[in-house]
Amino acid sequence: MSRPEHDPDIEHEPHLRHGPAQADASESAADKTLQREGARGGVARQRATQSVFDEPQTVRPSDAPPPVIDRDFFCAHCGYNLRGAASGQPCPECGQTEPIDYAHWLGRKRAAVTEAGSWTAALLAALVGGPLAVFGAIWAGGGALTIIVFGPVAEEVLKVAAVTIIVETRPYLFKHASQIRLAAIAGALGFAVIENLLYLLVYIPDPTTLLTVWRWTVCTALHVGCTTIAVRGVIGVWRRTDELLVKPDLGPALVWLVPAMIVHGAYNSVAVLMEAAGFDF
Repeated sequence: MSRPEHDPDIEHEPHLRHGPAQADASESAADKTLQREGARGGVARQRATQSVFDEPQTVRPSDAPPPVIDRDFFCAHCGYNLRGAASGQPCPECGQTEPIDYAHWLGRKRAAVTEAGSWTAALLAALVGGPLAVFGAIWAGGGALTIIVFGPVAEEVLKVAAVTIIVETRPYLFKHASQIRLAAIAGALGFAVIENLLYLLVYIPDPTTLLTVWRWTVCTALHVGCTTIAVRGVIGVWRRTDELLVKPDLGPALVWLVPAMIVHGAYNSVAVLMEAAGFDF
């Protein structure tokens, strides 16, 4: 007894049948469509024949000049700085050629950084973060709109600015994600301390005990909490660079920076309303 074509028996697998394999109806239709569009030329032909390997970032034209090394990269043989030289070309000083790409550069730089040097970079980032954010708060100025919108944006960006710059330009300086987190949080604490001292000693004469406690507890926790949110994005960028050996892409960091700004702005909105009701901040 003959078996129907849709019989799932293993003997009816295409590679076990006699004669050439027969395409099913959907494959035949797709093949005819590709042939028809390919014959039409122009955009239709491009759609029918394009491949991911034809993308500009995948294939470099044979006549295109080699990329230029855009950062310090020292020749392993003579120590000459190849910054500005064409990638893959012989060293102008000694004539030696070696693979030059971002992964190679990052690997060599990372191997040259000691544990102590890495923690020193984290410490410097922590010391810079607070003053940078204070500068941003002063630069933003006054007014309700600044307090609710511009101030939180400037402060949250600048509290993580130091670690962000390092991750973007010298990611090899950090060896652990915890260094980035601790440096950013320490910077936020530094900012909170400076801001509290300015409010309690300069801006507000004779602050009440309640206000003093509020600033050292709630306001400090706000700054640390928002920075803890924002720095998660920076850590994600660093981890991707460290694991895949690719150039940092700061775009995904905004996913965590924006919520930190919103939380900060929401708190400031409540503070403005409470101040209008007679509670001094």
